[in-house]
Amino acid sequence: MPDAVSPEMEADNLSERWFQLGRALHKRAWMIRTFTLITVAVVVLGTWLQPSVYQATSVVVIDLETPSVVSVSGSRDEATVSQMNYFAYADYYRTQLEVLSSRTIAEQVFNNLKLGQNRRYSRKKDPVAALMDQISIEPVKQTRIAQIHVEDRDPKEAARVANEVAMVFSTENLNRASIAEAMILAKTEYLELQSKEAELSKRYKEKHPAIVRIHKEMEQLAQTMEQGLEPNKVRDISSHLRPNNIRIQDLAQVPERPIRPKRLLYLLLGIVFGLLGGSSLAVGVELIDTSLKGPEDIGQNSLGVLLGHVPSIPILQGSPSSEYQRHTQFAHVEPFSPAAEAYRAIRTTLLYAGHLDGVKTVVVTSPGPEEGKTTTVSNLGVAIAQAGVKLLLVDADMRKGRLHDVFSVKQSPGLSEFLAGEISLEKIIQKTEIPNLSVVACGKVPLYPAELVGTPRMREFIERTAAGQDLVVIDTPPVMAVTDGAVIAAMAKRVIAVVQSGKTPRQSLERLHRICGSVQAQVMGVILNNVPAWSTPYYYRYYSYRYSPSPSAERSTETPP
Repeated sequence: MPDAVSPEMEADNLSERWFQLGRALHKRAWMIRTFTLITVAVVVLGTWLQPSVYQATSVVVIDLETPSVVSVSGSRDEATVSQMNYFAYADYYRTQLEVLSSRTIAEQVFNNLKLGQNRRYSRKKDPVAALMDQISIEPVKQTRIAQIHVEDRDPKEAARVANEVAMVFSTENLNRASIAEAMILAKTEYLELQSKEAELSKRYKEKHPAIVRIHKEMEQLAQTMEQGLEPNKVRDISSHLRPNNIRIQDLAQVPERPIRPKRLLYLLLGIVFGLLGGSSLAVGVELIDTSLKGPEDIGQNSLGVLLGHVPSIPILQGSPSSEYQRHTQFAHVEPFSPAAEAYRAIRTTLLYAGHLDGVKTVVVTSPGPEEGKTTTVSNLGVAIAQAGVKLLLVDADMRKGRLHDVFSVKQSPGLSEFLAGEISLEKIIQKTEIPNLSVVACGKVPLYPAELVGTPRMREFIERTAAGQDLVVIDTPPVMAVTDGAVIAAMAKRVIAVVQSGKTPRQSLERLHRICGSVQAQVMGVILNNVPAWSTPYYYRYYSYRYSPSPSAERSTETPP
């Protein structure tokens, strides 16, 4: 049965996961910013290229149908109207909404406003359908009100169309009702004439003037009921017979602001989705990134013993040569800095944790170029020498050696001349301004460096320098680039690997272990350098507090132990 995980461990794991997420976002903040800027730029360009669309709204009230002014046999009175079924009115209301959005209304509006002269409509295959697409009807819940929305690029045109739709709808409704009322009147009058004709027929013959006049009136009424009323007569009747049950509540006003595109909203959404998308992209890239980023990556992947990790060293002002020299001697130039303290912590681990027991010579190398190997060698050498250890730094990178620039010593004569048998060992060891620290420069660039370091003279050099020093640290070329490092490691038997945070892949460090193992050289540990301050949650925060010098300390030239 597996051991139960304590709440403290769960909290630590959760905290670590949140920290790793924050580290990924901080490391790839440039990616998040770039993605967000591109997203916002696309959104802004897209919305600003869209034309502004305005919406005007008119409001109509659809009441119950008003009772007839005249009724036949009392068939429709106030009591009948007041008892109208709710569902019947609901059907009537929905019917009126369909009429309001019908093509008939749209065609009359189109003709009344002479929209056919507008080029926007004249180019359409069906201009009335295009007008209908601009009109939308919205019933207001729990009321008898309907809102007529019209959208247009021209705010004045939108208001004009919305008002015309309301006017046409109201007028057409009144005309239909008036025709119905007129037909009822005509039928009533026709029945009265029939009754009167029957009474007169009892007293007079068919050709009597009174009967002839009644027949003529009945023929006119029948023709009217069959053919319908003329528009002018309808309007005249409608103005006298009944009020309109559909009325215009509010006329549309000219809108001042467009309803779309909602540029501010789209801008905010662009920023939000840009940040979310950029963060997702950063996390995704981080998940597929195999580079070593923090101290936990070395321990979690069983890549060796972590001797220590060094924060990023700030760039100092000055000439390129002086800046490089200060950078590689940071432990000496800025002794109170977190980076200097990190090198002293590595020194303590090496000297007092048993790593150097019985060891006189150590090779410092890296998987690939430009991973901070020379910077680590020089700063670590300064820190070890400050502890009173007699130290010799050897520049065995005879292709791109830089230790002579770091400590301001001569490049030649150096290691290459000794290996070639041109000079004695004593003449190539140069003192530096730092007590207990000596340097052997790389010397002149030989024609075949790999063959030169593989000679017996190299083994003799290692044995003789180890006898005369407390510790010898050899700076070699990257083991994956050339074979020099592996050849020297086979002779020295002890190796310290230097890797750079965010650059060195895990696979490269694994290959370094395999190369060293193939030549029976032991990798004592790994130094992770150029670690950003945000990559470790507590370490540098502590040292920033502990080693922030007071004014008196700043004036002091004493170097911390």
